[in-house]
Amino acid sequence: MKILLLALMILFCTSALAQHPDDYRWDDRFSTAGISNPYLGGNNAKVNTLAATPDYVVAGGEFTIPGMNIALWNKKTNAWEKAGKGVWKTPTQYDNPFVRGLYAEGDSVFVWGNFTSVDGNIPATNFAILNPRTKVWSADTMLKGDVGYITRFGADIIINGIFSIKGTNIRNIARWNNGKWSEFSADTTVIAGHMAVFKGDLYSYVRYVTLNNYVTLAKWSGAAWIPVIDSITPKIQLYSIPIKGMKATADYLYIYGAVDSLRPVGGSYIKANSLARFDGTTWVSMLETSLQSHIQSMALDGDDIFISGDFTSVNGINADGIARWNHTTKQWSSLGSGIPYYKYGWSMDALTITDKQVFIAGEFAVAGGQYANNIARYDQSAFRWYPLGDDKTMAPILTDFASILSVFADNNKLLAIGGFVYANDKILNNIGYWNGTSWENIGTGIVGGATLRDDVVHIISGPTGLTQFTRKGDTMYLGGSFEQLGSYQCDNITTYINGVTECVGGGIQQSHLGSNGQFTAPPYLTGMQTIGNKIYVAGDFKRAGNTLSVESIAEWDGKKWSDMGGGILNSRGSFLLAVDSMHNLLVGGKFNNISGVACNGLASWDGQQWQEVTISPKDSQATVSAVCIAPNGDVYLAGTISVNGNPASSVILRKRGDILEKIADVSAIPPSYPVVTAMACKGDKMYIGGNFNRVGDCKAEKVALWNFNAEQWSALGSGFKGTTYNDTLTNTSDKILSIAFVGDTVYFGGTFAHVAAKPSFNIAAWLPPKTNSVGDGGGTQTILRCAPNPAATQVKFTMQLVQNGNLTLAIHDALGRVVIAVSDEYRTAGEYSMTASTDALSTGVYYARLVSGGTVVTIPVSVIH
Repeated sequence: MKILLLALMILFCTSALAQHPDDYRWDDRFSTAGISNPYLGGNNAKVNTLAATPDYVVAGGEFTIPGMNIALWNKKTNAWEKAGKGVWKTPTQYDNPFVRGLYAEGDSVFVWGNFTSVDGNIPATNFAILNPRTKVWSADTMLKGDVGYITRFGADIIINGIFSIKGTNIRNIARWNNGKWSEFSADTTVIAGHMAVFKGDLYSYVRYVTLNNYVTLAKWSGAAWIPVIDSITPKIQLYSIPIKGMKATADYLYIYGAVDSLRPVGGSYIKANSLARFDGTTWVSMLETSLQSHIQSMALDGDDIFISGDFTSVNGINADGIARWNHTTKQWSSLGSGIPYYKYGWSMDALTITDKQVFIAGEFAVAGGQYANNIARYDQSAFRWYPLGDDKTMAPILTDFASILSVFADNNKLLAIGGFVYANDKILNNIGYWNGTSWENIGTGIVGGATLRDDVVHIISGPTGLTQFTRKGDTMYLGGSFEQLGSYQCDNITTYINGVTECVGGGIQQSHLGSNGQFTAPPYLTGMQTIGNKIYVAGDFKRAGNTLSVESIAEWDGKKWSDMGGGILNSRGSFLLAVDSMHNLLVGGKFNNISGVACNGLASWDGQQWQEVTISPKDSQATVSAVCIAPNGDVYLAGTISVNGNPASSVILRKRGDILEKIADVSAIPPSYPVVTAMACKGDKMYIGGNFNRVGDCKAEKVALWNFNAEQWSALGSGFKGTTYNDTLTNTSDKILSIAFVGDTVYFGGTFAHVAAKPSFNIAAWLPPKTNSVGDGGGTQTILRCAPNPAATQVKFTMQLVQNGNLTLAIHDALGRVVIAVSDEYRTAGEYSMTASTDALSTGVYYARLVSGGTVVTIPVSVIH
């Protein structure tokens, strides 16, 4: 009973059973277009296959957003839909679930790949069928092994691969008809591959196991596979399987891939040049010369063909990544500006045409000059490219694994900086404003980015690119860890005015880790702050300008750098800066000496000298990771600190004058450091972000709110909580690194992909309440409280109403259904109490919702029996 009571107390601040009722306050506009997989690292997702039904384009591959390895693009609404709960298997090292192939007929889509279940709990062994319209899955567990390719041949669907069918002698190729398996061929020495039906005959790229794994194109005679091509020469030996696939129209059979030449049975060698056509008698190449790389995918639109691959031209026609062959004019043409190669691993493995729309997918970033994120659509009537997204795909897209997104309030807008080019369809180039509705450019941005040099190997110990911002007058100052601004050298700090940059005073250089000749550790800034006409910077560096020696902190007066009395001695790492109520500079971090002044993790600079800010005299290893100053001058700080001689732990402290008080312990499961990475104060509230799961007695996922008046912690809805599947898909790498206030909206920046189970990439917004809610922590507005909580037999509600009107009070279950109606009557402003019996409720967490005069207050109520 005690264990259950403790569990329910932890659940007091947020429900672990269902979506929190305040999750509506998390803005849902910061998802991203296309296909993503944050669990594989940022946007490192891949689409392997596409198929089209009358209503949908189906995408399959290895991704989690917008579906679990399979997703449906509604052709009528131009929006993503989930295919139920998708396909799944418990991932292990080097063995993740994925969809390899799709084959569509009407409303049936055959799905195959690497999975053990579909739609949550339906057992499946790498093969299943989905009805996209009804979202109904059916699975087959008789197949053991892997499916390769599927096509229709006469009355049957032919399925090949490397598999067996339980209880039968069927091996590697089979007929499927109305849900029943039957034998296609008793010969198990031939493994069929790509298949196509041409002029009534079934062709396949087959492998003869007993003939030294000889591979060739063959035709099914009704009893055996008969070779059509005697030998195939790949472009280079790297392509051990030169035929990537085949397609057939009424008049032609096409093969594509990395085929340099081929020799038909009984004929002479001909040049294939990666794409060859067969009319039933003669083979010819479709290309004058071989492409620089192989063709990765092909699709048919009537008699016209589309090809994609790593090429920039076809037969002398500029065509980046994708091209069209017009059967009538006998000419190749481009599709707008196409899809340029952008990184190692780039691919376009899936291509399909439906309703004059060209859908292409794989692993790429840009299509038609705009961010597409692994899948894109080309409208042949409008002659333009579109990403597969909607008006909610407004996230800035980080393009570098070491980049973060940082947010700041500036000019009554949200300023975002980091390693991104696109936000929705805007090219921002690493810096932009969010006005609450759309993104705005600030000049040209930093074209080419703020990057490290690529001619040396860097030891990356923190975020790279732009991470810091401050302003002095009309001039922006940007800092972080970089050595280049586009093509110009600049070390870690620059001014910025509408696209024009100027390196500040020769920059900040030389990490304490230094260089060993082969490797170098870049310096970096972790704090920037303006006070009056001076700018202060802190981080890991030893030199300001070209000559001045400094230690991790320096001052810029507009003309020269100063060392601030010697700086932070014998220390390196992340140092934060803030301004206290006396307009002195506060510096926090892990240090015990600053310019000869002994201190433990926190010190102040009055413009002339340093002074210790005492937080823990006995703790020489105190580490301050976040600071904010309340409107009344109180200093709130978080870190790993020893309190009253106890072992150091993650805490939040309040320093009021000379009085230091712990207001919360902070914990994370699994343990992490630092636990709190950002704090920000405004009005009567303080927001914190980090890696924690609990602050004080309140369960909160990575973000929480402290109400100064009520002295109470509360969660921000469900917080930074992503979707999980069978409790096996988790992501512990989310980082909240900055907090900014614009109006009544609180913004969070960092590296993450979900908030309140909604996609929210690298930026999240906690919107003002429609009415008062539990997230506001009380204050002077309408108040609702209950006791005891947890309750065993009854619960007493006390409330304060601020206006006359009808009062409705009810207890709801986790699905939002009313389980107890407590009151529904007119009440004047004032204080009231009411009691409700909980005998009829099962043990669990519920929500009490008070509606009075247009105001709504929601609090959790725990019941225990």
